Amino acid sequence: MSRKCGMKIAIVAILFCAASFNSALGQSTADPEKPKPAPPSPPDKVCNAYFLGQQKGYSTKQIWCYYVSQLFTPSATAGAAFWAELSQVQSSPPEWQQGTVGYSKRFGTNYAQAMTKQTGAFLTNLVLRDDPRMFPSPDKGGWNRTKHVILNVFTASPRDSPGHDLRFSPAWIVGSLGSGFIGNAWYPDSVSTVGDGLKRSGTALGGALGSSFYQEFGPDVLHWVQKLFTPKKPATTGS
Repeated sequence: MSRKCGMKIAIVAILFCAASFNSALGQSTADPEKPKPAPPSPPDKVCNAYFLGQQKGYSTKQIWCYYVSQLFTPSATAGAAFWAELSQVQSSPPEWQQGTVGYSKRFGTNYAQAMTKQTGAFLTNLVLRDDPRMFPSPDKGGWNRTKHVILNVFTASPRDSPGHDLRFSPAWIVGSLGSGFIGNAWYPDSVSTVGDGLKRSGTALGGALGSSFYQEFGPDVLHWVQKLFTPKKPATTGS
């Protein structure tokens, strides 16, 4: 059996398992303070409506707009640039020379892998009718929120119940596998084995975990940093 054929069979099997076990693995999340629904979006701003709130009834166009918006972000560009520079320093793969040409190959490869991960995850969510977004935890406490960070990578909410009724979703697993093996189409033979593809897939899944962590704790970290560097007002003394 060829490597490509094996990958296709594995992805189909994962999707089948997800569809079979969603009802068994689903779980509800408490939401004592439900946000107010966002106002209807004007026809000329249908793409922006997806970001206004967590209301139900998204159109297919809004879902696709969200997907496209995730492909071209500053963080995606910065991430590809960072990993390209790291590979450049390590001369990985060694067959790719240094300088602008080598860096361009590494940057393009990293960006293509990121786009493949997003595409694989999005298409999986589309097939399973899951909401493609990660939602912050409604619970308090560091441990509960940390568990939610991990669950975000392996679960999703139904499209008609965003942020609620979490169920198993293989979206990021499928996307990470695609990301890990897509480079084998042009990587040199020295780094295009099945083992190399699995290593890159693991790194891609770790990136999804990092995104979930930022989604959950990013606002807290930014608030802490802002508070740390904000000058304290001098205490006033009564006359």
